[in-house]
Parts: sequence; structure tokens; C-alpha cells
Amino acid sequence: MRIICQGWGATSRLGLVTNDGMVIDIPAEAARQKVQLSFDPTSMISLAGSGNKGLSELAALFKNPQCKPNEC
Repeated sequence: MRIICQGWGATSRLGLVTNDGMVIDIPAEAARQKVQLSFDPTSMISLAGSGNKGLSELAALFKNPQCKPNEC
């Protein structure tokens, strides 16, 4: 699993990069799946602070993306 951060501050977004290069927007995908994350999905620092719980939540989003390719 690769995690990217685009932007900085209030406009930053975190994303997961799939093996085929698709980027899944973490906040948008969590909203689609109606999942409340234990960290701020706009903050890499918040994700790091959430530890294994946050990584497990990301793994679940990654395994079950509800967006179609090029819509994430």
C-alpha cells in the first residue's frame, strides 16, 4: 500500500495508490462507504498518529473501493 498527500494545509488530501496506479481519494472513499475514520483524512500526521488502527481502516477501504477506475 502506498499513501500520497496532495496539497498542504486545509486543501490537502490523502490517497491510496493501487498496484495498477489508480489513486483512491481517502476522504471521498470513506464518505462513499459511510466509514468514520479514526484520523483526519486530510492529515498525514493524523494518519501516522492513529497507528495500526488507521492502517487497518485504510486496508479495508483499499480492499473494497466503491468507485470505478478514473472516478476515485
